[in-house]
Amino acid sequence: MPFTPLKPDFHVFVASTLNLVVLTAERYVAIMYPFKYLTHFRKKQVVVMLTVWSVAILYKSHNAFYYTIEDETCKFRNLSKEASIAMGTTAFFFEYLNPLIFMSFCYVHIIHQLKKSSSIVNPESSSNQQSDNSMSGSLLRARRNTLKTFFIVFVTYTICWSPNQIAFFVFNFGLPLNFQGVFYNMSMVLVQLNTCVNPIIYAFKYRQFQNSLRVLFKPCLPNLPLRVDQQLASTISSRLQPLKSQKMRAKSQEMRENS
Repeated sequence: MPFTPLKPDFHVFVASTLNLVVLTAERYVAIMYPFKYLTHFRKKQVVVMLTVWSVAILYKSHNAFYYTIEDETCKFRNLSKEASIAMGTTAFFFEYLNPLIFMSFCYVHIIHQLKKSSSIVNPESSSNQQSDNSMSGSLLRARRNTLKTFFIVFVTYTICWSPNQIAFFVFNFGLPLNFQGVFYNMSMVLVQLNTCVNPIIYAFKYRQFQNSLRVLFKPCLPNLPLRVDQQLASTISSRLQPLKSQKMRAKSQEMRENS
């Protein structure tokens, strides 16, 4: 990206975008394939986080070749038209359009799945069915709340990133753009703001994030209560039990076959 007084380390913002993509993928798998999520996805969180930051740093490392030092000042090199188009197109698709398309795809499918799930939960049933439906409804509400949170984050991402990415994309195709002007600098402020507002959104909307903060500050604030949805915990436990039993039966069957 061209050097301006507001130019940040863009790999940080690329990492923020990739984090959002990974979080969306995590919610997609958790809602669409809950058993696979519990048995596979959650075990690889640290690896995923390290991969996100590594990819972001490696991807933006090419920026070093676009700058030169003249009169003790860092200046952007004059690139050929072909190189500018290639750089602008790569940045536009990797940093903006591809994440936008992927997240849109996930949210459309998640919304469709939640509508199907809500139609299955029937409140007019026997007592046992009502209990099961109550647990299903609790889980469904938790999923919806999580979806709302990440949808707000998605909309915020779209608003904050669109001006800068679209402006830089058309600039690389020959349209004029004042990198010292108010519009471009404000677009940079929006990009930086996107990284700052996400934790605030999580803090207000995402209960799991709130509980994680409470766990983090628990040693400093021992009287800080942890809010746990007992009904939801019971629901998850009841969903996991058949899966555990199934895995135990499969292992037992495998041992008998081997013997």
